[in-house]
Amino acid sequence: MSNDQVRSFLRKLAGEFGFDISAAVVVEHQKPRAVTSAFDRHWHVLVGEVDPISGRVLSSSYDHVRHELIARWSEHEFGHEFVHGRHSKAVLAGLVKRGLNDVAKALASFIATNTTLPREGFTHAQHQECKRRGIDLPALRAVVKDIWASALSLQELRDAFGSHGMAIEVGDKPGTWIVQTQEGKLVGALHRLAGVRKRIAADFMSSQVDVVRTAGNDAGEKDSTLKGVPALDLKRQKADVLRKLDHLEEQLHVELSAPLPPRPEPISPKEFAKKEKHASDALTKAQVAQDEAWKQVQRNPKPSWWWALWPGKRKRMAAKSAALAQALAVADIAVQAKQQLVANVHFERRRELRLANAEYKKRLSAHDRREKLARERLFVLEAMRDILANDPGAVSKGFEVLWRQAEQSLQSADDDDATDEAVFDLEATTYPLRN
Repeated sequence: MSNDQVRSFLRKLAGEFGFDISAAVVVEHQKPRAVTSAFDRHWHVLVGEVDPISGRVLSSSYDHVRHELIARWSEHEFGHEFVHGRHSKAVLAGLVKRGLNDVAKALASFIATNTTLPREGFTHAQHQECKRRGIDLPALRAVVKDIWASALSLQELRDAFGSHGMAIEVGDKPGTWIVQTQEGKLVGALHRLAGVRKRIAADFMSSQVDVVRTAGNDAGEKDSTLKGVPALDLKRQKADVLRKLDHLEEQLHVELSAPLPPRPEPISPKEFAKKEKHASDALTKAQVAQDEAWKQVQRNPKPSWWWALWPGKRKRMAAKSAALAQALAVADIAVQAKQQLVANVHFERRRELRLANAEYKKRLSAHDRREKLARERLFVLEAMRDILANDPGAVSKGFEVLWRQAEQSLQSADDDDATDEAVFDLEATTYPLRN
């Protein structure tokens, strides 16, 4: 990153979290990395949590999601490759909300074709623990990756580790292999340090034959013929299974790239405004009639003593007073009815908005379930390809049996647990992860 890019990133952070960039302390650190492809500089940004002038506390809600959003935005702006974060869905929604539709579109396209989340090879606590024991964990992980990529057999793998003063042993948990120093000090889990799936590392280590692990080779071309099954039939079955897998993978990627569902449209604001105006006008009219009825009651003469001497007058005035009182009561009822009409219109508007929000949440939930299922099936699909690569003769079992076998292998391997306790079995105090 150039200095201009760093300033651009800081401006985005300041705008997102609401702090004064001129009051922030920024420190640049430069140090050699374990691998040459990694950038040798990083920055620390120190910001006051409380504004000394306004007294306002720094906005920090959903900070992980917002940090990811700024990172994805900057990656797109700087031309860097996207990193698949753990809050991609929320980040996409945030980008759209902020009007960054181009960034959201590019990120959605990346996520659709990159379903696997990156996993850390070691935690901050494990890094510090190895430091105290004199082990440079990042550099050692780079060595393990190189060894794993170049070794073609178990013996080559063991010899390469031995040349670097390390050995491979079986871990305490099933399917876990660990890397140790010659002094017997634990370094870490083989699959984590090598950056591969736990099942793949376990299958390779437990195999009794050499396995070529190169991405460009078709492992299915190995000479593997089941007893009683012609090789030609196996090839046809494999081709049929691979076609099904390709078709399924295409469907799953389409499902993952599906956009978020649209919000349901409640009654339009114009229609509500029209209803509110009609109800308000009716209430105003009823209130005017009520005021007029009340004025007529007030203007009606009060009874006088001499009316008793004039029976006809007394009778007429009594009838008029009763009629005015009844008219006032009717006007009062009309006002109450119109007030209820106005309240009903407001209630109907709130109800429509509430129902629209509930329906939108329902659609989002269904979208999330479909996306989660698609991701899970992609993992099973990948596991099924691994099974076919290691044992081409397994195609004779049929697609359904292979699918169930792939699901069982994923469950037993527990690959997707980001806090796998079998990664490192360190005895030191656990330190919190730092972002």
